[in-house]
Amino acid sequence: MSLSSTFVKPVVGRRSGLRTGSRVSVTPQAATVVETAKAAGCGMAASAIKYSGLDLSSGNYTFFAPTDEAFKALPADVFESLHGNPELLAEVMSFHLCKGKTPGRFLENSPMMATLLTGEGGGRDTKLALGLRAGTQYMYTGSSDEKETAKGEICIGAPFQSTQGLPGPIEGGVITQTDLEADNGVVHVVDGVMIPKEPLPGDNGKTEQY
Repeated sequence: MSLSSTFVKPVVGRRSGLRTGSRVSVTPQAATVVETAKAAGCGMAASAIKYSGLDLSSGNYTFFAPTDEAFKALPADVFESLHGNPELLAEVMSFHLCKGKTPGRFLENSPMMATLLTGEGGGRDTKLALGLRAGTQYMYTGSSDEKETAKGEICIGAPFQSTQGLPGPIEGGVITQTDLEADNGVVHVVDGVMIPKEPLPGDNGKTEQY
């Protein structure tokens, strides 16, 4: 089964019905971060997590969920590399997930956020960088077109890599929606897909505090 076959139309929420006589009582059920993301137009991200085999059954998570449009905008070679490769897909989607629940109002205090990849090697290359200041440079994955955040925007993604610790554009996207509540965390929608980078040889670990 290919990854593309798991990309299905989002379904909003879940409901359970209890029939009492001739009436049906509908009781809303809380949705997981995956289901919440799917309902918010991030169905490909939700399917990618399921296909990758990531287990989010315990604990709380902050999910920076890429939109379907973000996946479709990936360069063809990057998109195709994820097909039929659950292991690679698990790494990419782990890069979009952080342990614990971080509401939108706390993102401004988090210039770097550890992801689920951190436990597999540590270091800045498994952390997300957040551009908190207006005018922060960023670019979408696979693009060389540098952009700048407007006032009130937060960009997020892989930090710029430099053996000299020089500042540079974040590679990822902009957070377009925050604080979608789920029963096991919170979802923030992003208009780009974030790809973890391999550490550079001799990387001294320094990074600009965006």
